[in-house]
Amino acid sequence: SSGINAEYGDEDLERVATNQAGVAVMSLLREKWTDMSIYLASVEPRSWSMGQVHSVPNEDRYSITNEELLARIDTSLGGRVAEELLAGNDSEVGTTVVEQVDHVNRLAKVLIEENGYSRKQGFVRYSDS
Repeated sequence: SSGINAEYGDEDLERVATNQAGVAVMSLLREKWTDMSIYLASVEPRSWSMGQVHSVPNEDRYSITNEELLARIDTSLGGRVAEELLAGNDSEVGTTVVEQVDHVNRLAKVLIEENGYSRKQGFVRYSDS
């Protein structure tokens, strides 16, 4: 490796590339439900991030549906799933997924606590705010 990648080993770069490819693939598969399109996909390390996939909404909207939140959760987990598939087990998944897990937790909190989404319980709001 050379240039900006010199400080990262091939294993790290492969893991990041796999992770970001998983996010990008899920973004493309779930684009219909997220109403978002990829505008940047990179495995180039920058500051705190070793790689990134950014999507933008196809149109300005005030709110999104529960189905769209679920699709965004699927998309965010695409990187973790890709790493697990490459490694063959979940014990080899790297810390590249930390931000994605945080993002998924925030989306799930909105979906359940604020939107009252539960297929089993029905619509119950759990948040006081």
